[in-house]
Amino acid sequence: DKITLLAMGLRMRAVCAELRTLPRFAPKFWGVARAKRQRRWKAYYTDAHGKTRTIGYFDDQEEAALAVNAAIRAEGLTQRRKTNPVVDGRPVPRPYPTD
Repeated sequence: DKITLLAMGLRMRAVCAELRTLPRFAPKFWGVARAKRQRRWKAYYTDAHGKTRTIGYFDDQEEAALAVNAAIRAEGLTQRRKTNPVVDGRPVPRPYPTD
């Protein structure tokens, strides 16, 4: 029974290590980050003077990405800042680098 428990413990460690490598809360869009304490998505951008401006907190990454695009457009920074591409009214996730 001790051997079975040891094997189960080793298997659980392997599963947990595998889950840690997955980007569960990794942002899919530019200008979006996970706010752990608020348990929401934070939308932000850098203004013309290099200062980071927080737009707000959102329940959905896509809402936050659209808010980032709107703020960058409102500031007139479309030529200087990266925006999230939008297709059919929905932002397109950025490509993740593969190992």
